[in-house]
Amino acid sequence: MRIISTFFAVFFVLCLHAEKSIPSFAALQGQAQERPESTLSLLDSLESASALPVYRIDCLRAYAYHALSRYYMAMSCAKRALEADELQSDTAACNRLYMLMTESAIQAYSLGDAVLFITKGKHIAQRQKDLALQADMLSAEGNVYRQMGVINKSYEYLWKAVDMLADASGSPALFQCSHSLGYLMMYYIKDKKLSEAWETGEQRTEIIHRLKEANADDRIVDREEGFLYSKMAYLAYQLGKYNTAKTYCQKFYETRFSGTPIGKLEINDYLLRIGDYRTILLHNEQYFQRIKEDSLNLLFMRTLYQSAQAYNGLNEHKNAYALMQRLHALQSNLHVSDERNQLFNLADLTQAMKQKHELIRATDKIIIRNHTIAALIIISILLIALLGGFYWSWKDTRRRNKKMTQMILELNEKQQLGSFSKYSVSVVNTPSSADEVQTESSRTGAETDPEKPDDYEVFVAFNNRVKEEKLYLYYQLTRDDYAKFMGVDRNRFAALLKKYTGKNLNAYLNNLRLDYSVYLFRTHPDWPINEIAIQSALPSLSTFYRLFKERYGISPKVFKEQLGEQNEA
Repeated sequence: MRIISTFFAVFFVLCLHAEKSIPSFAALQGQAQERPESTLSLLDSLESASALPVYRIDCLRAYAYHALSRYYMAMSCAKRALEADELQSDTAACNRLYMLMTESAIQAYSLGDAVLFITKGKHIAQRQKDLALQADMLSAEGNVYRQMGVINKSYEYLWKAVDMLADASGSPALFQCSHSLGYLMMYYIKDKKLSEAWETGEQRTEIIHRLKEANADDRIVDREEGFLYSKMAYLAYQLGKYNTAKTYCQKFYETRFSGTPIGKLEINDYLLRIGDYRTILLHNEQYFQRIKEDSLNLLFMRTLYQSAQAYNGLNEHKNAYALMQRLHALQSNLHVSDERNQLFNLADLTQAMKQKHELIRATDKIIIRNHTIAALIIISILLIALLGGFYWSWKDTRRRNKKMTQMILELNEKQQLGSFSKYSVSVVNTPSSADEVQTESSRTGAETDPEKPDDYEVFVAFNNRVKEEKLYLYYQLTRDDYAKFMGVDRNRFAALLKKYTGKNLNAYLNNLRLDYSVYLFRTHPDWPINEIAIQSALPSLSTFYRLFKERYGISPKVFKEQLGEQNEA
């Protein structure tokens, strides 16, 4: 089939050259979104015949790969296109590529790349005063926060993007406004806020109407209507508006978008509610046959989950269970990366299945006997007697935690601001109490005898390099690598490290990582604790809690709470 497609693509190019007529870039862009596979074959032929500049072909490939959910390939082609000098003069094309790269990075759960694209995109948008690009970057920030599990921030940034474009009139700005409202609808539905999702859908309907009046490209309007109608059909059914749901479903199938691979997946949520399970499996099978190895992304995982629900509805529980196992394995692979995947936590994904399979119901009510009441009275009296002791103990604990937090912050500030002289080194031992933190803080930066042996100078240079280059954040570095950085052999490295820190390599690196975690708590107070742990190169949350408590005398949770109270004060 691919050979035939390539043959016709080559034939098409030869005909175009014979007539000296190449489709416009806008026409090829629309074709890339509607018929991505044939477009990729055509682009290969156009590139061989040098019929289009290479950077334009890379742009079109990025759009086609994005339509096929091959997000890593889309990012690669977009990056290559942006490196071309010829593209820099085309502001609109550059901005569209930044939008596409950002969305692809988020869908592929490559949050590090997404943050870099957002930062650069915001700078470009401010320089060009491009409201559409600014709003897209705000929307992307909201999506990143959502992936990190910071739900309130996610809604806040998405609504900022919508408000920024509320009075816009141009089609790019109106399209971006509709796009942001689409994300809000999706998240409201996921959070079971159906009324808010319905109101957002009505607002999006008005924006799409204005998009039509602005004479936007028919393909863009059709795609936005397809997304809207599929969500409105699902919401109407969930809200008990069954006739309205049928009407929206009919409107969806009237769009060209409904015949695309992505469009067929979008209507699946509604089909699940009405019990059309066979159609869902057909849609998803067509999608699975089209994707490639680099297509592991949020859409792929959502499609797996929809298929599992469909098999469950058909009472084919063995197939449903196999898909859920596959989904579990995929999510486990995502969790071991530096960018954790919180969108599809297995407990959330399987909850609906558990509810449907739940057969056990509470049949017995709790029998209250007279002696139970008497026992509760006795227990209540004891609790009241102990309440005073617990209260004073709680106050004392809060006072000590507050003092410990302040000392940790003061010590961390000195470590961040301090520099290492030729003959001084700051080595922080693990404190077991607030007094030890104070004593250790007073020792920081203390100078020793100016005449030091060469070993000491070697260690100081090594220590400074590890801290300045943050080498302690790189998992892949081995003991031999660190010995090379120090410029000594393996045995001498261990001896010097023990001599000047009193610790082995793991303890030395963990102390530096814990210091860095304190810095992250201070500079990013809205980050979750497990994100701080991952960014500090301590991805095991239990290990992070244990080491933090051993070093500072309080848990990360208590430290974060105390830090929040101090910031509010």
